[in-house]
Amino acid sequence: MGESLRSLDLLDVVYLILLGVGFIYALLILLGAGVADVDIPGVDIDAGDLPSFDQGEIGLPSISPMSIASFVTAFGAFGIISSQLFGASDVGSLFYALGGGVVVGVIAQLLFIYIFSPQTSSLRTQQDVVGLTAEVIIPIPAEGVGQIAVVSRGTRATYSARTRSGQSFKQGDVVRVVELAGSVAFVEPR
Repeated sequence: MGESLRSLDLLDVVYLILLGVGFIYALLILLGAGVADVDIPGVDIDAGDLPSFDQGEIGLPSISPMSIASFVTAFGAFGIISSQLFGASDVGSLFYALGGGVVVGVIAQLLFIYIFSPQTSSLRTQQDVVGLTAEVIIPIPAEGVGQIAVVSRGTRATYSARTRSGQSFKQGDVVRVVELAGSVAFVEPR
């Protein structure tokens, strides 16, 4: 380690760029701006235009933006450290960068899930929804399927809805969820 730092090659420049981008992205997240609020001249993105991916019944947690920023920052940091300080080859530094990025990203995600936002998790169980009142947002016919909106764990969720009693509900009616079977809620009058 008594040697001086070697000159930067293209891969080292990529590591430095990723380190900087990840750090700036993390700062924006911490300051509350997030990527959606950053105004980039000539780029017009409406959040409503972005695709939505239904996770179905599996209910996997989404990856937090801070975990992504942590991975990118750590990837750049581990890459440049392994290359410059330890003299790792390009392939070796890529392995160190990937390993370090994954470890730091997973730790950040676990912190996000279990420490920083347990009360706002988007994962809902049957116990979270059954018994709650909901608003009918698409009419529920007597023998058909409509849709309800319910607030659970501090966020609004929508479910396909049916009734077992044969009663129909119109848009705007308030109902009570009596059972949740997969992604279908069974409701009754409140």
